[in-house]
Amino acid sequence: MNAKIISIWGANGSGKTTTAVNLAFALAQRNFLVGVISSNMYYGEMQTVFGCNVDSDRGTYHSLMSGETKNMFVQAGKSAVFVLSAPDKFDAMQLTTVSADSAINLLDNAVDSFDFVIIDGNTELNNPISSIGMTKADK
Repeated sequence: MNAKIISIWGANGSGKTTTAVNLAFALAQRNFLVGVISSNMYYGEMQTVFGCNVDSDRGTYHSLMSGETKNMFVQAGKSAVFVLSAPDKFDAMQLTTVSADSAINLLDNAVDSFDFVIIDGNTELNNPISSIGMTKADK
């Protein structure tokens, strides 16, 4: 597969996460396989919204460090939506080694697994997932 990348970006509190969640479920209801990537690398809010848990050996950090997304996404219930977010219990000090190259590898691997990849953007200018996601996005 070669997924379409949709990056959602805006100010804090503008509805980015709500839009990402609604879009993911709408696409899944149309029989698309959807990966949602949270660019919030400090707090795993996406699993709360999707009602799933991200174990400490999965999630954004491990995907960035390994260069692979396989087994790092967590299924949202019984839907065709899969979430990549910070683990439920996470030490943000691990993120000191995140680079643009690791974010590029993460996205390149994700597009091979899904029909759509939705990036829930972050307003921090130095956030590699959000900034790389914006440059690679189809929409």
